[in-house]
Amino acid sequence: FYTVAAAYLQWDFLYIFAAVAVLTILVGTFAGLVQDDVKRMLAYSSIAHAGFILMGILAMEKGGTGHVLFYTLGYGLATVGAFGVVTLVRGRDADGNVLGEATSLRKWAGIGRTNPWIAGAMLVFLLSFAGIPLTGGFIGKFVIFSDAIKGGIGWLAIVGLVASAITAFYYFRLVRLMFFTEPGEESVVVKSEGLSALAIIVCALGTLALGVFPGPVLSLLEKIVILIP
Repeated sequence: FYTVAAAYLQWDFLYIFAAVAVLTILVGTFAGLVQDDVKRMLAYSSIAHAGFILMGILAMEKGGTGHVLFYTLGYGLATVGAFGVVTLVRGRDADGNVLGEATSLRKWAGIGRTNPWIAGAMLVFLLSFAGIPLTGGFIGKFVIFSDAIKGGIGWLAIVGLVASAITAFYYFRLVRLMFFTEPGEESVVVKSEGLSALAIIVCALGTLALGVFPGPVLSLLEKIVILIP
């Protein structure tokens, strides 16, 4: 009786956490679609990514903990880098005075032409968020979705794939603004700060390194997990 009850409760909790994962992914995905503010878009994107991490925890196949850590590392690098970029893009008034952060999407039009290095770094982070190959985000989503399928929750992986396709829409909307739109009338300036710029470069290189050479990092994380009691 107790064994049956324990098994029932285990499956009950599984479905509860799966429902939370789905809700988290969907809220982050669809709320991000209607945002016209870069910071808010990234914030709702973070909610969706939290759902992907929960998916990995639910699957938790052999080596799954290492995969969740890899996803968290890749997502963390891209997030820190993306918010770092946002802090450097500032508005400017008619007199040329530098104002606060230019978070409105329309103000990012043409940044790829006026400030190619900062737009290039943001491109790397957005591609990683979208799960495009050669980025840490692609490898992270691949191992998480694979674990979900192996763990018997393939339907949750399908939800994640659909959500990833939808979130890619608003990532590429920003890419289009930066690189394929003429600079707008509202002037912006990139405030170059040594430490912030260095952090952005490190995050961009780390994001690419995780996508190109994931093997050593995955192996290291799996060894670390084994050492954890």
